Amino acid sequence: MPLTRENIRKQCEFAQQKTQAIVSFVVPEIQDKGRFKDIRIALKDNISLKGYPLQAGSKILEGYQCPYDATIVEKIKQEGGCIVAKTAMDELGMGGSGNNDIHGPVIHPWDASRIPGGSSSGCAALVAVDGADVAVGTDTGDSIRKPASYMGLVGLKPTYGRISRFGIVPYASSMDTVGILARSIEQVESVYDVLKGQDERDLMTFLPKSLEKAPQKKQELLRLAVFDSISEDADPVLKARLQKLIEQLETKQTIKHVQMPQSLLALIDPVYTVIANAEACSNHANLDGLRFGLSSKDQSVENIRSRGFSWEVKKRFLCGAYALHKENQERLFIKAQKIRRKLVDAYASMFTEADIVFSLTTPDVAPLISEYKEDTSIGLSYLKLSNFSGYPSISIPFGHKEGLPFGLHLAAKPCREDLLLKAAKMFSQVIQEMDHV
Repeated sequence: MPLTRENIRKQCEFAQQKTQAIVSFVVPEIQDKGRFKDIRIALKDNISLKGYPLQAGSKILEGYQCPYDATIVEKIKQEGGCIVAKTAMDELGMGGSGNNDIHGPVIHPWDASRIPGGSSSGCAALVAVDGADVAVGTDTGDSIRKPASYMGLVGLKPTYGRISRFGIVPYASSMDTVGILARSIEQVESVYDVLKGQDERDLMTFLPKSLEKAPQKKQELLRLAVFDSISEDADPVLKARLQKLIEQLETKQTIKHVQMPQSLLALIDPVYTVIANAEACSNHANLDGLRFGLSSKDQSVENIRSRGFSWEVKKRFLCGAYALHKENQERLFIKAQKIRRKLVDAYASMFTEADIVFSLTTPDVAPLISEYKEDTSIGLSYLKLSNFSGYPSISIPFGHKEGLPFGLHLAAKPCREDLLLKAAKMFSQVIQEMDHV
């Protein structure tokens, strides 16, 4: 289909009817040059796009329009990218269901009775139904990789600090990472190659000169390890699929088996709850309804914030404020940071003799809305290890259960997106061979 404004609009409207993933239609700028000149790109609604609303799924930002472009938007435009929409998200990135956006829930494109996963739910749903070729969102705990698994997409969370976050509404600054969703590894790789790089407006970005300029050593086989600890609570169909993959790989090379103590893995969610919500509480202190967004001359800041945030966000702010209170910092916030270090050290040890550590992305397919509650199982919470550590990871399509997709998760050492993407292509090939035996 030719890339025209009319065709883009029709495709987006069709996708919107099926998923309710779009919160702002964008008038596309169609260019005839640049690496992205033929690519339709969607943006999560926490990314600044000049002249368009930025609401991040929250009533508190109602009516706010961006006066500038985020760094990643500048890069997309420089390469001729055709931005087609801003997409729905769980409010301020706080949620994993896709059902906590002020505009309403995102509909899972393959089964409307199930959650799409969040918080980058709109990004994933729009790409899944071909409303966009690529979507750029954020991943603070699993927000790119979980919806990628639930909707059969490729979802990349790069190394922390490899892509600028300037112009992006934060959640937890020590873990927020720009991520990419697409239907192919090659598209994800192409977008990552453009978006990565140092930015003086985001001081956490960096340029790993030793990796980018030095010639890489060639090796015939990547050293692979399977993360055994997190598949114990997985659905039997998914576990059997993973075992079949391991057996297929073992015909060509030795696969290491790595683990972390269950007692340590059980601390992931509590540690994440304390640190992420404390950082969110601090980051969003400026959302008072006075300087931008929701406001009323007749109401106090307290009342504006009360009606401007959902209960889920209020709950997380209360948790964060409690952890940051002077009397609680030592036993909650600082203790959580110390445990985070232990988790990161244990996670890093799994890569001592492995280039890639793989596992199921999620322990099952997308859960039913009627049965959904925040999943704290180790088979899902382990995804946060990549955010704690800053390590890059990716979810790729792995299979289906009763017609619903699920993914395979691969992780690599910091700044080794080259090996991660190489491994993703290799695993995809092996998966195809499995299905044609």
